[in-house]
Amino acid sequence: MKHRIAWPLLISTILALSACGGGGTAQSAPAAGGAAADAPRTITLAVNSINAPYSYLNDKDELLGYNSAVLAAIDELLPQYVFEYAPVSDTSAIQVGTETGKYQVGVSYYFKNPTREEKFLFPENPYGYSNVVIISRVGEPAINSLAELAASDKIQTPQTTSGGIFPILEEYNRANPDKPVKFDTIDVLTIGDSLNMVADERYDVALVNHVPFLLVQKELNLDTLIAGKPISHQPFYFLVNKSETQLNADISEAVKKLTDSGVLARYAEEHLGVNVFET
Repeated sequence: MKHRIAWPLLISTILALSACGGGGTAQSAPAAGGAAADAPRTITLAVNSINAPYSYLNDKDELLGYNSAVLAAIDELLPQYVFEYAPVSDTSAIQVGTETGKYQVGVSYYFKNPTREEKFLFPENPYGYSNVVIISRVGEPAINSLAELAASDKIQTPQTTSGGIFPILEEYNRANPDKPVKFDTIDVLTIGDSLNMVADERYDVALVNHVPFLLVQKELNLDTLIAGKPISHQPFYFLVNKSETQLNADISEAVKKLTDSGVLARYAEEHLGVNVFET
């Protein structure tokens, strides 16, 4: 294994939103063809350290989770690079650091949106998918589509403009100007806070990603909440610094090999509890 970990100052692990076999530590994958350079280039990747089950630190300060397993497999397929991991607990710091070149890659299951596409390169191939669901309270009618939400009088929790769900709502509203989904925006809101707002009846519903919902629901013992059917099957990607065109292409090729071979589907089932590549 040829990866290293760079240790910045870490903030205590908390439940956070942004808008992943074995134990999720470095794992081997089938080696790709092609000769490695005589002196492999060191690549620094900022990895969200408080984003279980995608990536998080255990009590030994080891990065675990789906993202960690995928990165280790990609590292094995790219002998021309040495991956150095920097655990970072602030998703804004990941994005700023990747944009400025402090990190070459940012990792926190990022969706594409126009703002990010102006600032970063995205590999051609996503390394996973996220099902967005509408959360409501048990005993109330489930809402299974944005059209149902728009037609109702339900008030949803605020959305962050930098997150991946915001552009989904914006796209729907552009296509349905006569019956838009109403929502407010906020700078920062964790999944835990959003779910508590619904559980406490301050809001009626919340739009969140399904896998983190299941984890946070269990952590916070929010058994009064229930998820509707998925309203969106969104791909997520690594963020790559704008100048790193070759690295971006190499990562994309490695992700395609791992997807086509079924490795990523297996990692998803092991770490996320579901094969996110199935619709």
